[in-house]
Amino acid sequence: MPEIDNLYPWMTVRGTLDFTAAFYDDWNEKRAGELLEFMRLNPSKKVSSLSKGMRARLKLVLALAREAPLILLDEPFSGIDPSSRDRVLGGIARQFKNETQTMIISTHAVGETERLFDSVIFLDEGLIRLQGNAEGLRTKHGKSVNDLFKEVFA
Repeated sequence: MPEIDNLYPWMTVRGTLDFTAAFYDDWNEKRAGELLEFMRLNPSKKVSSLSKGMRARLKLVLALAREAPLILLDEPFSGIDPSSRDRVLGGIARQFKNETQTMIISTHAVGETERLFDSVIFLDEGLIRLQGNAEGLRTKHGKSVNDLFKEVFA
């Protein structure tokens, strides 16, 4: 998911989905429709009229509607208001719980996103400071991944 806003402001939300779908053989139209509805995005709205949070949710739809084996998300929840963020995170956790896709999320919002983690890697200036299975780290250290994050980067 690109950090830079590369959405075309003159397109509608539906037009953006159709445009993106044309580039990817792994596009899942059914999933795209479900995500669009879940994200509460109006397909007939112009991208230029969307708030920053709505644009962030649209970018998530574009990334998650693909059946790519690997999905990379860089700070995907920035710009989404806290109440929507919690709902979106819960939806992603449910939607992708049993998927065979691997999702790599780069984020500083560890506390909010922790429920999505199977494995974690803490990087600091290109060096691995801590890595492992999320549940194993919680058990071994008796702390949440968020608390470990705060400790490692204190």
